Amino acid sequence: MRAILLTFFLLTLLLVPATAVQARPPLNGYVLWVHDGDTVDVLTYDLSTVRVRLYGVDCPESDQLHGLAATLFVVWEAWLRKVEVRVMDRDRYGRSVGWVTVDAGRKSLNHMLVEQGHAWVYKQYCRARECAVLLRAEDVARQARLGLWQDPSPMPPWEWRRLKRSERWSW
Repeated sequence: MRAILLTFFLLTLLLVPATAVQARPPLNGYVLWVHDGDTVDVLTYDLSTVRVRLYGVDCPESDQLHGLAATLFVVWEAWLRKVEVRVMDRDRYGRSVGWVTVDAGRKSLNHMLVEQGHAWVYKQYCRARECAVLLRAEDVARQARLGLWQDPSPMPPWEWRRLKRSERWSW
């Protein structure tokens, strides 16, 4: 009995890490629709559509100052272009959350948004190694007063959403 349990334990140790280490394959396709600065729909090669929220960034909301500029930037850089999505997670709305690389070999769309001053680094959810690069890009954009950083006191979208929710419930 003891030998069986020991064998089972050793097999478990060998098999569990192998399954846990397997990475998700990247999604490949074309940006079919741009919802806003940080959410796109990707038409994959198998003709399915996947809604993707860009990992680690938060763009101004559509009805917020600079929201339209962020959306138009994504349209200009990614719409109908070939992309690779490295899925990191799923959010509470069921969207894939990931790094979106436009045209093989270029920077990620996530990075370009922050670098050009169209997004904040979403520090609350940005836990990957690459977030350090995003934070440096945000500092550079802030110092250069690019995009939303031209405003002396831009309101982060998470504060904007909280304000909108409280306005909705205050009668």
